[in-house]
Amino acid sequence: MTRAPLLLLALTACSAARWVGPPPVETPPRPGRVVVVLEPFFEVARGQTVTRTDQIAAPGPLGLFGSPAQEVNRQVVEKHPLAHPVLLAEEHHLVLEELRRLRPEWVVVSPGALPQMEGEVVLVRTVVGDTDVVQTNRPLKTVAAAFSFLLVPLLYSVPPVEETQRVYGALYAYAGDAQGLKARLLRYPTQPDHAVDTRGLAQRAQQPFGLDVAFEEGVLAPPSSRPPALVQGFSRQLAAAVVAVVEGVR
Repeated sequence: MTRAPLLLLALTACSAARWVGPPPVETPPRPGRVVVVLEPFFEVARGQTVTRTDQIAAPGPLGLFGSPAQEVNRQVVEKHPLAHPVLLAEEHHLVLEELRRLRPEWVVVSPGALPQMEGEVVLVRTVVGDTDVVQTNRPLKTVAAAFSFLLVPLLYSVPPVEETQRVYGALYAYAGDAQGLKARLLRYPTQPDHAVDTRGLAQRAQQPFGLDVAFEEGVLAPPSSRPPALVQGFSRQLAAAVVAVVEGVR
């Protein structure tokens, strides 16, 4: 077997994930200017215990590394990627941009802009929960890839893995006055901007969600290549859900 087919298989099998749908359900715009304040995202995802393997080299004389590195397993608790603080901040940024695209007549800001604003606003809080895999052909494609290493003609026909993850959470909309909300600003160290103390505010809507994000990737692609596709798909879906909540569409 020549190196070229093996290289082609490696490139195909390791291709990074890309979002493929489904497209967000966009509602027709309603006339009127709305000021929307989108808080940085919160999360209530459950952590899962996973095993991590570290390579640790024992020091030799004078502090120099002497003996070969040894594998050390450790148990750590991790949450799904969309609930990590860095990606929550990226999702918040992308949803802000998508809201401005979907509703160019709206004023869409983060809470940090409240001190410069006046009048009535709609405050939107987003809470990201757990995820589930609701559709996948990964086991089948893994077997197909294993056979492809043995049968050269199949090297060129290994299709990508197709998977759909459902992201759960909830949206909350509150009616408020910009200057009144200014006095309620809070700052959490893991968030990119201020949040708002919503105790006592009039709640306009509360809407749980389960948003599907479908992607495809090479059968041997590392999980670390998946978050960009998940973030893109989730942010697009979530922005459409925010529009529906603000406009009272169910």
